[in-house]
Amino acid sequence: MKRIADMTRDELEHEALTDPLTGIGNRRAFDEDEARAQANIYAVLDMEGLKWINDGLGHATGDALLKATAWALNRHRDIVSLAVKAYRIGGDEFVVRFGELDEKLCVEWLDRLVAELPLISYGIGQSIKEADANLSFRRRLREMTWKRARRGECPRNLARVVEQEIG
Repeated sequence: MKRIADMTRDELEHEALTDPLTGIGNRRAFDEDEARAQANIYAVLDMEGLKWINDGLGHATGDALLKATAWALNRHRDIVSLAVKAYRIGGDEFVVRFGELDEKLCVEWLDRLVAELPLISYGIGQSIKEADANLSFRRRLREMTWKRARRGECPRNLARVVEQEIG
């Protein structure tokens, strides 16, 4: 790891705008991008049961699942548009900024992501506030239909996701 004193301006900027665990943009990068250009559609995502995973299986497993989520977000972004940008804004929460895309295409993209990583829930909207409200609604709906564990419970589909994503 390079010392701060030895970093170039570009390296310092990269460090300031990148989540060190996942390698994608962090909250600061999201805020900086928002100041330059608004997105047409936003998605807010969270991972089911990260606390349970960290406490029960260890932080290395939780970190591996966060990395797998970021990797999947980046891998799938070229399906809809290279303008799609993902950020880890804290803990188990991610934000995706979609450019000038049709909402139906964004939902299809997010549904493919959830099919691959069923520990993810998402909400979509024309603002972060709307997307976050939709995330809360979808989380409750998934809990009521037994597709998502309640807070503090072992996540559903955990064994499949761990085996598939982190071997």
